Amino acid sequence: MKLITSFDLDTGDMSAIAQTRSYKIIGEEGAVFSLRVFDEAGQTYDFKNTEFVAVETSSCRLANVALEGNSFSGEVSFPSDNNGTYTLEVTTSPHFNTKIAQGLLGSKSNGDSLSYNSTRIEKSIKRVADTVLTFGVAAATEANFISSDLDQISRTTQSPVVTTPATSDINWKFRNNTTDAQGFGFLPVGVLRTDVDNISTGSSVVIGEDSWYADTTVTISDTISDDGGGSDHFDYQVDKNSHLTVGMKIVGVSSGSLAGSPVLSRVYTGKVKGVNFGQPSIKLSAGQVFANGVVLTVRAYGIAAINRALQMNFKLNDITLKQTPLTTTVRGAVDNATAVTVSGTYGISKGAFIEGFGINNSVSNPIVAVADSDASEGILTLTVNQTIADKTVLSIIGSSNGYTLKGNASITTFPPANQTIYLDLDKILTLGTAS
Repeated sequence: MKLITSFDLDTGDMSAIAQTRSYKIIGEEGAVFSLRVFDEAGQTYDFKNTEFVAVETSSCRLANVALEGNSFSGEVSFPSDNNGTYTLEVTTSPHFNTKIAQGLLGSKSNGDSLSYNSTRIEKSIKRVADTVLTFGVAAATEANFISSDLDQISRTTQSPVVTTPATSDINWKFRNNTTDAQGFGFLPVGVLRTDVDNISTGSSVVIGEDSWYADTTVTISDTISDDGGGSDHFDYQVDKNSHLTVGMKIVGVSSGSLAGSPVLSRVYTGKVKGVNFGQPSIKLSAGQVFANGVVLTVRAYGIAAINRALQMNFKLNDITLKQTPLTTTVRGAVDNATAVTVSGTYGISKGAFIEGFGINNSVSNPIVAVADSDASEGILTLTVNQTIADKTVLSIIGSSNGYTLKGNASITTFPPANQTIYLDLDKILTLGTAS
């Protein structure tokens, strides 16, 4: 019997774009084989027209091909598609005195090997759908912002198996809500009010990686009685822990409730207090009452934790927050007084500073109070007495009613499913105050 000794094929996952895959069948010269290619929807590859067809014809099979020079090579053209599995099947027949070499095994798209068959070997390729990665914004203090600004996103699509980097550009504007309660502008988080005079008009602030977060889920599979038999447990077995890291926050449960604000204090696998060896497990910072099957929503802050949680790889480039220059106008001359009547105070906060013709900033002169948050009137109380002419334009330094976030994210590996990464606005902007 002549032998087919090798069936070479790249069985790595395919992206959704149209592409070809080469194959090579190796064996003893004169060995005879047949090749058929089909998908899970029941379509068969037409070798003559290089397409998959619903009705199988004679050209949908390379029948009884004899090896010349110990090998035969070809390729299959796969159409653009979002999902599915394709199978290449090589068969032999004793009629042609040919069989598959002992121990030559095929494989499935999930990586499993098939049993040895002397007359048949198959290999499959899985098509992986494109996934959508969205960058968006979130704020616990939504009322502080113009509502439409919270709907801004940046979105890009690519297959998880594609390694060519993709870029998602970010150019978002955030505006302070113009109400009496919220209209005192924003200051960048981390900028001390005593240092706000060091911020020049329209300056940029670099945004830290810990301002971004993403949510993932994990399912409770069993509790671990680590508390002496009480109702609260710190340790839980879960369905998976490979995407979890210490420090992640539990922010939601599918049923029941959360006690406090627990975080993951330990992520482990092993045998602990009678737990079956190899069982993924987590330890919480605070005891909880979770039933089996409860789904926990777990939040990851920071690039490294997000990449692990979403099974992806991305980085942020030059993400900066720039203040929108803010001005107001003196409404009535000021004669040696700290109270300055102005034509609008929206965006102005206590702790900010002013600049303008005739302003006395010989010593530190922050705004100590803002009265009557309004678009057309109001009073700024300064630290130092001022003498200012009517209609003098004042530049506000340190607070603003508008900011622009610019930069981009480069993604080298997309997540296996659609995901959203959020900018936590409360970590970068704090609401100004009147006094």
